[in-house]
Amino acid sequence: MALKGQKTKADYIEWAKIQDLILKLERDGQNKMSLLISIGIFTGLRISDILKLEWHSIHGQDFLELTEKKTGKFRKIKINRSLKDTLNRNYEVLNPKKKDGFIFLNRFGKNTISVQYINRNLKKIVRDYKVVKDPSTIKSHSWRKSFGRFRHRLKTLPPNGTKRCQVLGDIDFINLS
Repeated sequence: MALKGQKTKADYIEWAKIQDLILKLERDGQNKMSLLISIGIFTGLRISDILKLEWHSIHGQDFLELTEKKTGKFRKIKINRSLKDTLNRNYEVLNPKKKDGFIFLNRFGKNTISVQYINRNLKKIVRDYKVVKDPSTIKSHSWRKSFGRFRHRLKTLPPNGTKRCQVLGDIDFINLS
């Protein structure tokens, strides 16, 4: 954790590697982290907004509607097929007791997990799965950077007959590599 006023750096994760990581985390039973990363890369939301998500607001929905904590702006984000599939698989495995409760609760089930916990876990995961050369630069903000980087790259691709949208939510997981 950085000291107050100290600059920190969050790097991006290559799109193909992050897709692979999500699937490996699910395979290895780390469903909560897999879901957290999936929501982050497919929506581009800040971690503060992801942690406040409730099951009923995203599971079984076509759109995610929320007011961003940092900016106060209302956002309506299309949930793509890949994120829906990830949500459904993880919903079955995690089997939440409360359908209207927060998705990312701590082990006591009373509060959401902390950003510090997520960043510590994320560094360990990217080191163990050999996702990046320097795990110290990976933080929860890396998902947002990966989202932005991929979205920027997508705009530079030649049209192939498919309609590109304002939000990455319309792009499918399998078409991103």
